[in-house]
Amino acid sequence: TATVYLPDIEANWTREALGQEAFSILDKLDVFFPFLKDNIDLCDIDKSIDISLNYRKVLSPKYKVRNAFFTSFAAKSHKTRFKNVFLTGASLLTDAGFDAEIISGKNAALQVLQKGD
Repeated sequence: TATVYLPDIEANWTREALGQEAFSILDKLDVFFPFLKDNIDLCDIDKSIDISLNYRKVLSPKYKVRNAFFTSFAAKSHKTRFKNVFLTGASLLTDAGFDAEIISGKNAALQVLQKGD
C-alpha cells in the first residue's frame, strides 16, 4: 500500500480529487519501481476511495507532529513496544513528503538488519 495524508480541506475529499491523487501516487511509484504497473494483479481504486471516505466519516484523526529542536524537521519515532515491529510511512517524516514512504521503510529494514536477529 501507499499512504498519503491529505490536508483537511473539503476540496481534497471529493471522489474526483481522490481518484486523481490515487493515479498520482501510482505515477510517483513508477519512478522508483518502473516494473510495478506491469505486475499489479488487483487495483480497485473506487473501493479504496469508498473505504477512505467511510473511514473519514467514522474517525478523522488529527495528526500533529512537533519539529525537532535542532533541525526544524518534523519526525516521529518508528519504534513500537514489539521487538521487530517498526512503524513506516509518510507520517513519520512529514516534511519529506512522498520520499518519507521510502526512507522510513529503509530505516526500519536497517534497524532489523543491525539487530542481527
